[in-house]
Amino acid sequence: MLGQREDNEMEDIKDDDIDEEALRLEIKENLRRSRNDRSEWRQEAREDYAFFAGDQWSDEDQTKLDEEKRPAVVFNRIVRTINAVSGIEIQNRQEVRYYARNIVPDSPPGQPNDSGYSDVMNQATKWVRDQNGAEDEESESFQDDLICGEGWTETRMDYDTNPQGMVIKDRIDPLTTLVDPDSRKRNYDDAKWVAYVKDYSVKEIRSMYPELESFNTGAFWGDSVDNSGAPHDADNDWKYQNDQSSKMMESGKVAVVLYQCYKLVPAYIIITEQGNVVTIDKKRYDLVKNVVLPQSVKVIKTKQRVYHQYIMVGDQFAAKYKIKCNDFTLKCMTGIRDRNKNKWFGLVRMMKDPQRWANKWLSQIQHILNSNAKGGYFVEVGAVNNIRKFEDQVSDPASVTVLNSGGLAKLKEKQSPEYPQGIANLLTYAITAINDIPGVNLELLGQADRDQPIGLEVTRKQSGITILANFFDSLRRYRKADGKILAYFIREFIADGRLIRIVGQQGANYIPLMKDKMAFEYDIVVDDSPTSPNVKDRNFAILMQMIPMAIQAQIPIPPEILDYAPLSEDLIQKWKQLLQPDPKQQQQQQEVQQLQQQMAQIQAMQAQLDLMETQATIQKIGSETAKNYATAEKDKAVGEEQQALAMQQMGVVHGEQQLKNQEFMATQRRKDLELMLNQQRKSLEVRLNAILEAHKQLRVPSMPMIQ
Repeated sequence: MLGQREDNEMEDIKDDDIDEEALRLEIKENLRRSRNDRSEWRQEAREDYAFFAGDQWSDEDQTKLDEEKRPAVVFNRIVRTINAVSGIEIQNRQEVRYYARNIVPDSPPGQPNDSGYSDVMNQATKWVRDQNGAEDEESESFQDDLICGEGWTETRMDYDTNPQGMVIKDRIDPLTTLVDPDSRKRNYDDAKWVAYVKDYSVKEIRSMYPELESFNTGAFWGDSVDNSGAPHDADNDWKYQNDQSSKMMESGKVAVVLYQCYKLVPAYIIITEQGNVVTIDKKRYDLVKNVVLPQSVKVIKTKQRVYHQYIMVGDQFAAKYKIKCNDFTLKCMTGIRDRNKNKWFGLVRMMKDPQRWANKWLSQIQHILNSNAKGGYFVEVGAVNNIRKFEDQVSDPASVTVLNSGGLAKLKEKQSPEYPQGIANLLTYAITAINDIPGVNLELLGQADRDQPIGLEVTRKQSGITILANFFDSLRRYRKADGKILAYFIREFIADGRLIRIVGQQGANYIPLMKDKMAFEYDIVVDDSPTSPNVKDRNFAILMQMIPMAIQAQIPIPPEILDYAPLSEDLIQKWKQLLQPDPKQQQQQQEVQQLQQQMAQIQAMQAQLDLMETQATIQKIGSETAKNYATAEKDKAVGEEQQALAMQQMGVVHGEQQLKNQEFMATQRRKDLELMLNQQRKSLEVRLNAILEAHKQLRVPSMPMIQ
């Protein structure tokens, strides 16, 4: 809605930055050119909306039918066709997804570090669109596109209903918009300026802009001229000639124009030796150009767009802003282009002639049936005595009608004229052409009354959608451009720490939306929304075929599969919560894992103890061998000297005592280890059994298999 902007998505333009008088003349000239250029399109668009609403007879034809007392029949088939195509968009809505890049300004090129930035932005976008009803506004604009060839929206910040601020998306009436006449590309992507006009009362203007002392009154469309430059004839305003709309000529109204444009200003691209690219404007470059820069730094002179927005009340500037998101916040989706007139039109323009002729032939047939004879008699004088009584009795099959002598020869029945068969054929042809010309077949409408294979039904329906691909392609292009604007608004004005509701693996949660968690740039991809009814049904049918194969291959089924199920959101969230493990159960599982690790340590210690026992046995065998060897040496040395014998006996005694000590120590150590291990094993077994029993009682039943 037009009005004073109290939000921060705009930056005030200082008066010394512009020549206000030259700018005023430039804006007025651009608006005049566009108003005259779109004059014919506005008349046709207004007629398109009239046909869509069922007002399908011109004033001249309606007056003539009333004079001839003929019925003005309207069987509106256009609204059915437009609603069917619009319903396809509603049932197969698309969503914008963000993939973050260049998270950190000084990160090495080619090494993105997402770290969840994309998920935060995607969830934040869904939350904002749910809050402001963006899908409904876009669907209504898409219906405008189907009707008249253009659908417009505006994205802005609103602080009236939410003091913290909320991103708002509004549908704009296409007949109130103006655009650069030199634009040629789809969705007016190459337009240098766009605008739209709304009439306010003087009281509303005084409330919105109290600082304005004086301003011109009068509706904007009241002073238009035709393309020849001749002034309009006020006496013919009621005919809607020269774009004269009596609806826009209300007295006491003030035209308020929201005008957005861009200017090319000098800029400089600085490329460092590390490959970092920085773009600065001329003012900043003048401050640093005298600084001695290394030879490795490259400076490239170029131009960049600076977007401005102006609000004009009559001839006065009410506000002047710089648009920080660096794009128009007024966005358009276009239909089919008329190259010769450089205008866009929708489906209604192709269906108006068949619908008009169908109405005329149907009215003509009804007039023929009403005006032709419905039976009766020619009666000569003297055939009956009482003509009034004869009129009452002749239509009653149970009555007896008395005639004078020779009266039968004086009666003759009136013959009904033969019905012209060609009119019925023309009516059938016109009715059939209403849908045949735009290419909307019966399968697309869901009204095919013939038996045909399901494969053929799907193929014919897909063919009908292919014929309408221009409209859906414009919608996809619009979503990509609008996604950049929405990302900027969220990052700059919504990421202030407020809690937003996101849906993840743990179900619905609330997280603070922080600016430092937002990436600087995103790759934007437009994809089918998993929440669309048709998309859900189609994806879930495919998943039902893949799940048995995944289970057979022992591939785990993620809980996110429920997002594609055609179920209510509450049931999906509750089911997800049941699939998530209970915190107590998780703690018990961790304790079980710790006990299992301790049991593994005990087993390792038992193996070490067995190894020590084996080593002690080997040592004992070695000692016995040494003892036997000493005894043999003793027998050999019987004949030696007494001193040598005594010394050997002392060595044998010492060896036996040492061997006994070693055996005692090894036996005592083994007993101690066995006692300790038995005590730990019993304690761990008791704890493990208690935890497993509690875990068994608290176990949540698993999700049943979907057949």
